[in-house]
Amino acid sequence: MKIGYKVWLDNHGKAFGDGPFELLRRVEKKMSLHQAASQMGMSYSKAWRLIRTLEERLGFNLLERKVGGQLGGGSWITPQAKDLMNHYQQFRRDVEKGLNKIYQKHFGSPSHPLPTAGRHPSPPRGEGKGEGKRRSEMKKILLLMPIFLILVTAHNVLASPKRLLMFAGAASKPATEEVIKKFEEKMNVPVDVIFGGSGFVLSQMRLGKKGDLYFPGSSDFMEVAKREGLVFPDSEKIVVYLIPAINAQKGNPKRIYHLKDLTKDGVRLAIANPETVCVGTYAVEIFEKNLTPEEKAKVRKNITNYTESCEKTANAISLKAVDAVMGWRVFQYWDPNRIETIYLKQEEIPRIGYIPITISKFTQDKLLAQKFIDFLLSSHGKGIYEKYHYLMDLQAARQFTKPNTPVGGEYVLLDEWRTIRK
Repeated sequence: MKIGYKVWLDNHGKAFGDGPFELLRRVEKKMSLHQAASQMGMSYSKAWRLIRTLEERLGFNLLERKVGGQLGGGSWITPQAKDLMNHYQQFRRDVEKGLNKIYQKHFGSPSHPLPTAGRHPSPPRGEGKGEGKRRSEMKKILLLMPIFLILVTAHNVLASPKRLLMFAGAASKPATEEVIKKFEEKMNVPVDVIFGGSGFVLSQMRLGKKGDLYFPGSSDFMEVAKREGLVFPDSEKIVVYLIPAINAQKGNPKRIYHLKDLTKDGVRLAIANPETVCVGTYAVEIFEKNLTPEEKAKVRKNITNYTESCEKTANAISLKAVDAVMGWRVFQYWDPNRIETIYLKQEEIPRIGYIPITISKFTQDKLLAQKFIDFLLSSHGKGIYEKYHYLMDLQAARQFTKPNTPVGGEYVLLDEWRTIRK
């Protein structure tokens, strides 16, 4: 038997907890938010948004940043953040001791001691007048914050509570994260999701022989999954439709208005790796369909990065690492303050994309996996995708294409695009 619990500080929303503590600890060590986020398997943009949210709820800055370099330069924690970390560390230790005493009172000594918050630096033994004043102010702030402590019913460590594992392309990430949260609230079933390039996560599912759902960013890798017998074809459903487009920095400083503008000298271009990411496959297909050999050579010369997922493709624009990407129309709505869409001509779009979902052959609970699909396709689930400006039906997608443009299918990548040097 063991105790499961979560604890965090709250101030009109989660203001601090174990995750932010660990992120700041790594920033302190690496002096880089980007490296700290990478170590935790978190995207830089997500870490940056998290820090901004916490700073708003706490009322003081957690990080000081030095602007410079492609990813924003270095970062280091503020004195207020250090004080907060020290207080939170001691608080977690006291919570652990208290819960162990309560557990022992009712059930006897736990077979597994409660986990600590991690290997965190010890609070300083001495402090100057300035530090003492900061600590006094910090205690006042913490006293005003509600403390949320959730105790999960003690359970047998050998038990396997129901949960789902989904391998998903990042083309649907913002909306899918919200759908998962709502499903978990309604069904009380945790959903673990691994986002990434659709081909990459398919390889993980295949090699690990695990997973309940496969949710790629387009039909291309779904066709691969069906061909290899990794999914139940009769369970496949279309969730939303996608249209490829050029995404540029807000304000379009490089004046990119047409596909062939990507061949201009000095344009920094990124596309997703076409071998593992759906939107990268579409980019290659668009180049091959619409550009001459000379124009394709110029485009390839301008490509400075082959990104690993849709999320990282969009981030390349948000972080101003490139001038343009060949992405999805919907990227603009992920970060409207930094991304704008340049639409392709109707005849330049080779296929209408869609995001399908299906049940994996490795599932341990096919019925539960089907319940997630049903929730995804319900008015509640679809309403979330619509809020993020995904195209909900084929008629809406055809506004951007010719009437006879094909839907879905699989593009066979040319050999010259298969070995990408990054």
